[in-house]
Amino acid sequence: MTPAEWHSTLFQFIGLILSLATFIGSIVAIYYTYQNLKEMKKQLAEQKNQYFEQNRGNLVFYISKNRENIIHSLIIKNFGNSPAKLISLKITPDLDWGKSGETGLKDFNDIGVKTINKFAPIPIVP
Repeated sequence: MTPAEWHSTLFQFIGLILSLATFIGSIVAIYYTYQNLKEMKKQLAEQKNQYFEQNRGNLVFYISKNRENIIHSLIIKNFGNSPAKLISLKITPDLDWGKSGETGLKDFNDIGVKTINKFAPIPIVP
């Protein structure tokens, strides 16, 4: 083998080794990119969930008396950061009015407070 052929073969071998190293480096880069994208997808889903939790309507209902202690009112209030719709209100099991320390609240069971869903959705804004 002449020196020119030897150099040519050596350069081809070095080129082959460098191509193989570049290929392996590309595979490693693809793997880490895939792992990074998977983690970013998980973080995006978590951010969406946090955004939903922070900006959703938070409906709470309670019973309040007027000043003369004659009438009790069922109050439905939105404590959330965005509007909410009351589609239905179901109370199961029945409320134990004896624990409230008030009298006359048992009448709410008689008027059908257990389920309110006969009307169209009621928009309630904060």
